[in-house]
Amino acid sequence: MKKSNFYKSPGRRVQKGIVFIILAAFLLLSPFTLAADKIDDAWAEILESYNFGEYEKVIVQATELFSLITPFSDLHLIRAIAYRDTGFFTEAYEDFDAAVDLQPDNGYNYFHRGYAFLMEAYYIDAVNDFGVTVMLMPDMYEAYWNRGIAYNRVEENKLALKDLNQAVELISQYNPYLLRDRAVVLNELGLYDDALSDYTIAIDIFPDEAMFYAERGLVLQTIGNNQAAVADLDTAILLRTVPNADDYYNRGVSHAQLMQYEEAVSDFTESILLLPEAVDALNNRAWSYIQLERYAEAVEDCTAAIALEPYYPISFFNRAAALERMKETEAAIADYTMVIELVTEDDSGQFENVAVDAQEAIEKLGQ
Repeated sequence: MKKSNFYKSPGRRVQKGIVFIILAAFLLLSPFTLAADKIDDAWAEILESYNFGEYEKVIVQATELFSLITPFSDLHLIRAIAYRDTGFFTEAYEDFDAAVDLQPDNGYNYFHRGYAFLMEAYYIDAVNDFGVTVMLMPDMYEAYWNRGIAYNRVEENKLALKDLNQAVELISQYNPYLLRDRAVVLNELGLYDDALSDYTIAIDIFPDEAMFYAERGLVLQTIGNNQAAVADLDTAILLRTVPNADDYYNRGVSHAQLMQYEEAVSDFTESILLLPEAVDALNNRAWSYIQLERYAEAVEDCTAAIALEPYYPISFFNRAAALERMKETEAAIADYTMVIELVTEDDSGQFENVAVDAQEAIEKLGQ
């Protein structure tokens, strides 16, 4: 997700010259000229601080300038951006709104306010502001890009793809992060080959970005190419400066799909060390333990998962499966029964097959 630099709209500079009808009043002219020079110098200092990313300084300098002049749109805008990027969103919105009121035909006012909405997850508001931006500035690829991201967040992926395609057409050269964002949408639309293509081009442009490999690995995993997924996740793990629990978890899933259960256990263990409350990692390690006939360790993992999330049917099912293999029939039946109860209370429908398997296991154990 990228934002454009601050652009100062033409024609908004403070007028340096002040015309007087009475030319004889020369002494009265000088103080006003000096004040105008001071204002111009102050604005130049604000822009310099902004360009160096010194946003706290921008806020102080802009506030001082407000005391010298009648506020203009760009002064509100630059302080708004500084407030936004230092986390003061309430103050930022006040300045953004003032900038829009003073100059409603300036697309940058809407763009930067839209970016604030995007940062705060007000996605519909972001869509609306980016929409105004593209009407006022139809060649601004950043507006299409960020609106595409906002559409993706509200699961309007066809609209997201349309915007991201437009952004790609408008940009002068490929941006790997724009391609990555489009790949995310393509993947969610089930257009896996196109998603892989975008990730691959992004990697060719910027081969040191771990995220690209990690996400391409997930697409490869989705289409069943687990060997290639493991290779991508290997690269992501090597490139990370800070270990990522999801990388190890996802590589563990691919190892398990390849029936490489020792490797899967190792990866799930790394994931759990980094994120101890990860219920899915505990469950997947438990299932891998079952395949390795390490049933007691599987029961231990499932019990830990149940303590973290007591209403998750998979944890009970996996523990029941381990208990069944340990010949602890009554305990296994109790857990299978709990699976059925939890699935009955669940409205999502995603665990219905698990309940069917649990019922079949109960009938088998009851014979």
